[in-house]
Amino acid sequence: SAIASRHRMRFSRSLRFRVAASFAALGGGLSLIIAVGLFIGIRDAGERLIDETLNAEMQDYQARRDRNPRSLPPATVTLLGYVSPGEPEVPGELAVQPVGRHQVVLDDIPYRLLVAERAGSRYYLLYNEALFQDRQKRLGLFLAGFVAFMALASAALAFWLAERVIEPVKELARRVRNIG
Repeated sequence: SAIASRHRMRFSRSLRFRVAASFAALGGGLSLIIAVGLFIGIRDAGERLIDETLNAEMQDYQARRDRNPRSLPPATVTLLGYVSPGEPEVPGELAVQPVGRHQVVLDDIPYRLLVAERAGSRYYLLYNEALFQDRQKRLGLFLAGFVAFMALASAALAFWLAERVIEPVKELARRVRNIG
C-alpha cells in the first residue's frame, strides 16, 4: 500500500513535470522564434535605411557638384565623402573599390561604402556603422534577456498550470484506489 502510494506520487509528479516541461519548452521556443524574427527584421530594416540614406546623400551631393564643382563632400560624424578627382584625396583602400556597395573598415571604424561614377568623377560615400552595430548588440542582449525571462515565466506558469491540469487525473486515481 505504501509502495503503491509512492508509485502514484512519482507518477503524478512525473506527469506534472512532463506537462510543465512541455509548456515551458513551448513558451521558451515561441519566445526564441519571436526574438530571432525581431532581431533579423530590425537588422534588415536598419541596413535598408542605411542604404536609402546613402542613396539620398549621394544624389544630393552629386546635384550640389553639378551646381558648384568645388562643393565639398560630406564630412560629418555619420557620413564621410570623397570625390575623385578632388580634395581631400581618396584613401587607397577606397580607391580600389568597384562601383557599388561595400563593407569596409577604416581606422577600426566599420563603414558601409557606396561608390558611384558620374560625369567623369568617381564618388565615395561612407556611412559610419559603429553606432548601428552598437545598437544591434544592445538589442541582441535585450532580446536574449527577454527569451530567458519568458522561458522562466513559462516554466513557473507551466508548473502552476500543470498541477491544475493533472488534478482530475489524480482525483480519478484516488477514486479508483478507493473502489479497490
